[in-house]
Amino acid sequence: MITVPVPQEHVFYNNRGIAYGEKGDVDLAIKDFDKAIDLKPDYAFAYNNRCAV
Repeated sequence: MITVPVPQEHVFYNNRGIAYGEKGDVDLAIKDFDKAIDLKPDYAFAYNNRCAV
């Protein structure tokens, strides 16, 4: 299996975190926001969304 890096992968995790948060899955949302932050530490939206969950 070949893994191809996705340039906007941090956005995917942030958006999925938002979806989890809206469903009430706070733990999963926080994990995704943390992953987005790990991938792009200067991505302010992930920090903001993590605080809002």
